[in-house]
Amino acid sequence: MRFLVITRGPQGAGKTTFLNRNGLGLHALSMDGLRTLVSGPVLSRDGTYAINQEKNEYVVQLFRRLMEERMERGELLAIDATNQVNGDLMPIIELARKHRYRVAVADFSAVPRDILLANNAARPEHLQISEHVIDRARQRLSGQKPLPKFVRHIEWSPDGAHDRALAEFLDVPLVDLSSYDRIVHVGDIQGCFEPLAGVGGLLEKGLDPKAFYVFVGDFVDRGPQNAEVVAWALKHLVGRPNVVLLWGNHETHLHRYARGWPAVSEEFAQRTQPQLEAAS
Repeated sequence: MRFLVITRGPQGAGKTTFLNRNGLGLHALSMDGLRTLVSGPVLSRDGTYAINQEKNEYVVQLFRRLMEERMERGELLAIDATNQVNGDLMPIIELARKHRYRVAVADFSAVPRDILLANNAARPEHLQISEHVIDRARQRLSGQKPLPKFVRHIEWSPDGAHDRALAEFLDVPLVDLSSYDRIVHVGDIQGCFEPLAGVGGLLEKGLDPKAFYVFVGDFVDRGPQNAEVVAWALKHLVGRPNVVLLWGNHETHLHRYARGWPAVSEEFAQRTQPQLEAAS
């Protein structure tokens, strides 16, 4: 499911608890979580343990790589971080847009200071931070401009309304197909136009408006008529109310090509892409 939930807010605001409470803990990437994987805690001058910050550059690179890999696979994803300025958020949001994600920001900036301090004191020793760090985060968050309109803004509320808003954002409504006479599932086409819509093909005479069609993906690769398949799909399938197009692993290669990203499939690069470009 291509949903992305990004947290923002001061340390101790309850962002991680929020994600865990709403079933997103296993889908979350956390910068602090990566820091603790890369390096164990270090002993501070005051005799307490703290997260090691010395590998930040490596952690940021690793975080970015893992985030991109998950988005390429279309996984449900949560980003657990303070994201104190829009400059932290926008690169993540823009990457999500490229991978066709719906984006929500769960904003905990309004959590009162006394709650932040109480939550911070209740944390394990190595996760506790000083008050001035929390105050600095609150100050930075207060001066940020609104995010783009396509981003769903979920604001923390003392009555728990933010939990309900997240559930609404993640809800995928059921589609009632009872008005159709039949449901037609169309399997992997794999660049073979003739069996699809050529003479004697399944859809030679077009789509039946009384039927609902489910195309299970993998429109391209392997076959000799990739350009014909893509052209026919764009003309006859996109935007039709009785058609749903599922994303197969071969659509990822098409998506990368459309974005101008380098091919990761030798088959696509050597066979499918030349066919598409020859027909353009």
